[in-house]
Amino acid sequence: MRNLGFFLIALSGLPYALSAQGPLVPEAVSCARCSIESRPLVSMGTADGPGSLPGRPWDILVDGKGRYWVALTDHFPMIYDAGGKFVQQFGKRGEGPGEFRFVSLKAVLPGDSMLVSDIRRLVVVAPDLTTNRIIRTNFEIGQLRVLQWPHRTVGFTQSITRTERNYSVRLLDLSGAEVPYVFATVPGNRIATFTEDEFGIPRITIHELTLRGN
Repeated sequence: MRNLGFFLIALSGLPYALSAQGPLVPEAVSCARCSIESRPLVSMGTADGPGSLPGRPWDILVDGKGRYWVALTDHFPMIYDAGGKFVQQFGKRGEGPGEFRFVSLKAVLPGDSMLVSDIRRLVVVAPDLTTNRIIRTNFEIGQLRVLQWPHRTVGFTQSITRTERNYSVRLLDLSGAEVPYVFATVPGNRIATFTEDEFGIPRITIHELTLRGN
């Protein structure tokens, strides 16, 4: 059995950082007289009514159907079709089935689905904008990059205790109904995880790690 370690992967430019293709930006200037021109393709937001933007946008994702998901400060995301026509605002405030306390856009998933977060849970949204699956977490997830859904996802996580706030980059397996929080390593290639079940009962589990493969 080999010793196992933890590896940190920078989220910024992750798809490029994982590739050994060389420097991202060439050293020499390839086109000294080139310029970049932009032209409007899609316009979203109306003067008033349901399609008007209720807050300042800070992020945008495009799902498999070409719809634009616009994240807004202090408001639930707005969804527009590929031509910029308003579809609906996603999410209803509350704590019941299909309701959210807060919605943060996370990733575009295979099969035209989307991944959003609501405090300490991840929600897979089906193409028809219904809740497909809920994944409980014991920490908050910030930036997230999907390497291979659902088993390999890199996330910047934050856990808060009574005395401290911890930040880390984790390789997450989102195939189950819950993502355990790894809070300590134990001698003998073991780790300790903390979870809370659906009734809020806290549990600590010790896992033995084994490296398999050629």
